Amino acid sequence: MVPKLRRKLIVAGALAALGVGLVASANPALAADTRPPSPPTNNHVTGVTETTVALAWNRSTDNVGVAEYDVFKQGQFMLKVSGTTLNATVTKLTPGTQYVFTIVARDAAGNSSQDSNEAVATTKPSNDHTPPSAPTGLHSTAQTASTITLVWNASTDNAGGIGLGGYDVFQNGGKTPVASTDASTRTASVGNLNASTTYTFQV
Repeated sequence: MVPKLRRKLIVAGALAALGVGLVASANPALAADTRPPSPPTNNHVTGVTETTVALAWNRSTDNVGVAEYDVFKQGQFMLKVSGTTLNATVTKLTPGTQYVFTIVARDAAGNSSQDSNEAVATTKPSNDHTPPSAPTGLHSTAQTASTITLVWNASTDNAGGIGLGGYDVFQNGGKTPVASTDASTRTASVGNLNASTTYTFQV
């Protein structure tokens, strides 16, 4: 009788002689996902107010799954929604203004679809003809040789108005803003200044 250890060695030798071994097979499910989703279709406007536009579109398809949809206004990213949401509302728009919107689908691997079709909308003209109150308490909180940081108190808008849109900062009585913020931001930094020079600012 052949000892057990001897039998194991004989079997191992026979397998080696026959070229039998373990072969690793590629698993397609584990391969890197490089396929982008299809473009969203039927992007269209479902509602318009003075400062908002509501959009809806048909779902994209993907070999793994759509993770999110990104909404763009004139090519500028505005917001994103989940891959199961097929609508979005863009806010803080200017009354009586035309906008062009597109949608892009993204999967979990970061692959992006081509743009959807364009949806064009014009916000309603504003019936609010009362300006907000003037900002108060404008002052500097920090200065360097070429920059200054400004802070001010919030403005208020009339009851029934469309709301405060934002703030513009002007330098030395100029007509072009040197800085702009949204309605919730009451500080701004102005750069490209000359050292030892007096400047005046308005908000």
